[in-house]
Amino acid sequence: MPRALAGDEIDGIIADFGAATRRAIEAGFDGVEIHGANGYLLQQFFSPHSNTRGDRWGGDLQKRRAFPLAVLRAVKGAVKKHASSPFLVGYRFSPEEPETPGITMTETFALIDALKEEGLDYLHVSQMDLWSRPHRGTGDGRPRIEQIVDRAGDGLPVIGVGSLYSAEDALKILSSGISLVALGRPLLTEPDWVQKVAEGRAVK
Repeated sequence: MPRALAGDEIDGIIADFGAATRRAIEAGFDGVEIHGANGYLLQQFFSPHSNTRGDRWGGDLQKRRAFPLAVLRAVKGAVKKHASSPFLVGYRFSPEEPETPGITMTETFALIDALKEEGLDYLHVSQMDLWSRPHRGTGDGRPRIEQIVDRAGDGLPVIGVGSLYSAEDALKILSSGISLVALGRPLLTEPDWVQKVAEGRAVK
C-alpha cells in the first residue's frame, strides 16, 4: 500500500539527489536535469492532487514546492563542491494536471518564479503537444509554452517538446522565441533525424 514518506526519508532522498549529481560530475557529464514532470516524485510533492501532507512538505503552495526547491539546492550544492568546470542544471516540469485539485498555470508560474530565484540554467516544459493551450490558472489564451517563456524571461532558456516531427516544426518553434527543441519519439522512429534535416533530406 502507498504511504507518506517519513521526514528522515525525505531528507535522505534530497541528499541522494546531491550524491547522484556528484557521481554525474565524476563520470564526466556536462550537466543534469532534475525530473519534476510526468507524475514522478517531485511533481507528486508539488501537486495539490497528490500532496495532502500536513507538515512542512505539504499544504499551501509554498510548502508544496519546498521539496523540489530543496532538491535543486542539493544539486547545486554538489555542483559548487565538486565541479571544476561549468556544469548545467535544468528542471523539467509538467505545466498542468487534469485533476481537480491539480497543478494549474497559477502554480506553474509560482514554481518558475521560485526556480528563477534559486538559479538554474534552463527549464524543460513537458507536454504532449507543444502548442497546447492552458485550461486553468490564467486568463491568457495563448499556448502554455509562450506564457512560460514570458514568465521565464530573457535570462532563462526554455526547452519545448511535444508533437514535433519535421524540420518545419522545429524552425517554427525556434522562430517563436523558444530557445531549444527536445526530440523523443521522432528520434526513436528516425535515428538519423538530425543528420537528415541538416542535409536537407526528408524525414519520416
